[in-house]
Amino acid sequence: VVNLLEGRVDGVIFTSGVMQDEHILRLKEEGIPIVLIEKFMQSSDIPAVVIDNLSAAKKGVKHLLSLGHRKIGYISAPLELVPLRERFEGYKRALLESRVPYDSSVVYIEKTIKKEDLRSGYKIMTRILQQGNFPKVFFIVSDTLAIGAIKAIKDFGMKVPDDIAIVGFDDIDIASFSDPPLTTMVQPKYQMGVRGMEMLIKTMSGVKLRKKEIKMDVEIAVRGSCGESRKM
Repeated sequence: VVNLLEGRVDGVIFTSGVMQDEHILRLKEEGIPIVLIEKFMQSSDIPAVVIDNLSAAKKGVKHLLSLGHRKIGYISAPLELVPLRERFEGYKRALLESRVPYDSSVVYIEKTIKKEDLRSGYKIMTRILQQGNFPKVFFIVSDTLAIGAIKAIKDFGMKVPDDIAIVGFDDIDIASFSDPPLTTMVQPKYQMGVRGMEMLIKTMSGVKLRKKEIKMDVEIAVRGSCGESRKM
């Protein structure tokens, strides 16, 4: 914060996880124009560009439903962050809109799961497989967790997607290089950066923004991990 203040920057764009909220608010109090990308602070009026997490999760789950799956497992870190709460709501709405009963026994939201941790994905999937009677498809809230889960499935002597299908979220760099390549929800990172810069330039120029929050649509990248269509 001190470095930014002493550097007398004209404006700042922050992405998720880069700086704590109280530091961002201090910069705002000093009159520095700020735009957030994938980090919306509900307690402030700082402009933000975010993805539509609810619609994205709903789209991913509906893709699995379109393949004939009905018992769709869900793996997530605790719902402390707004994006994770929205993704879970999207999962439930996809089931509701498709008239598929919600089954809490296939929902794995636990405090031991860390969103960006391969080992968390590996451990939770290993435990699920050991318990038996598991879903044959999972929607997982991050690619990192999903890739860890795929490793666990392989180590258990099973195949993806033949035995278990997987869909992740984020489209991180290694998603398309995993084995099999991971089907995932793609965040429009470049477009988000462009919109964020446009908002920052307007704010720096004293232009009043019509919207404080811009929600971007997310597409699904269908790859090898989710398998082919199955009979209803």
